[in-house]
Amino acid sequence: MFPTIASYNLAIQQNGISVFRNVRAEHFIPSRTKPLRIYSYGAGSFAVVFRIAVGGQDYALRCFLAADQQVSERYRFYYEYLKDNPHLPWKTQFDYLDGEILVNGNYYPVVLMEWIEGIAINDYVTRNMTDVEALTRLQNDLLDTATSLTDNRIGHGDLQGGNILVTATDKRLKLIDYDGLYVPGLKGRTSFERGRPEYQHPQRTPADFNETMDWFSVWVIITALEAVKTDPNLWKQVYQGGFNTLDNFLFVADDFIRPEQSRLFKILLDKNDERLSFYANKLLTFVRKGLGSVERPRLLDNGAGAGATGGTTGGTHNTTVGASTTSGAAPPPPPPPGSTFRIHSDPPAVVLTVNLQRLGTTPCEIDREKFTGKHIILSYGNRTKTLKLTAERQDYRVEFL
Repeated sequence: MFPTIASYNLAIQQNGISVFRNVRAEHFIPSRTKPLRIYSYGAGSFAVVFRIAVGGQDYALRCFLAADQQVSERYRFYYEYLKDNPHLPWKTQFDYLDGEILVNGNYYPVVLMEWIEGIAINDYVTRNMTDVEALTRLQNDLLDTATSLTDNRIGHGDLQGGNILVTATDKRLKLIDYDGLYVPGLKGRTSFERGRPEYQHPQRTPADFNETMDWFSVWVIITALEAVKTDPNLWKQVYQGGFNTLDNFLFVADDFIRPEQSRLFKILLDKNDERLSFYANKLLTFVRKGLGSVERPRLLDNGAGAGATGGTTGGTHNTTVGASTTSGAAPPPPPPPGSTFRIHSDPPAVVLTVNLQRLGTTPCEIDREKFTGKHIILSYGNRTKTLKLTAERQDYRVEFL
């Protein structure tokens, strides 16, 4: 059995850095000092996190709780596998240290991880919910992360807002909390994690433990990001009329259990947005047909319609936004100079750039040479919709009512 959170806190309060056997820590960094000095920064089912300074750098110290002895043993598999894969962009550097921290007269293992300066991905969306380019970049980075995991035969097991950080410096994604990680050395075992239900297929069980187990979660987040690009108001908190519970990405478990009764799915499909419909229909197919139908995540190719295919089960690699094509098809020709996009809406709406520069009121025409590949926003009352203007289309129509 492992110590409790209170026991770890007490040992640190009483003994400071002398609790370590080998780590040459300089000091613990408290999470708060008033009204009481507390050192723990948070805890999950299997570990509590402390912050320490070592060699002038801050680290996250994960100490195991009395939940399951096997979790600490699995970290040995994680460490041995991941140390031989040093170039995984999402990886948080860590060391597994056996018999390292002294609590109540006994030494226990710890995991020492680099401290990531950044914010949770859902908080990043809140700060950037009207920035279409930032949200698109987030979709691409998330897909790159999912591709790296699958191609290296790794599954995270609990991809959700609190476990995906956007770094402060380069705005890249880092994954934390490896308690439920899958690596090839664990093939045939079962998972300790089922993940938050807001991100998981309702049929997932502990036996679904492999490098594909994050695919549904990635589809959920990508779909939600597309929805926010189309209508930022969806990201408002529930009490404001939106779908943000502060723990989810728009969806809740009941949307996947009873999709036919889901208000959110109806709203997404009623927007008649080509890209959003593609992602929403993918999710609907997965929950209706079962966990085995979930495809490897991909983004709708800029040159393909919503009916485009290419995602398959079994790990087939697919074309993504921004990736070069392998089909040999030539890119679409640039629009003729002076030609226009024709924008219509019912009722009439204000047309804006993503920087909120007014372009006119529908019906209106927009220069194709200038705006091909760009996003525009249509605003009617307190409702907005976002369109990406492509070379393949000239007329766009949006229904608000």
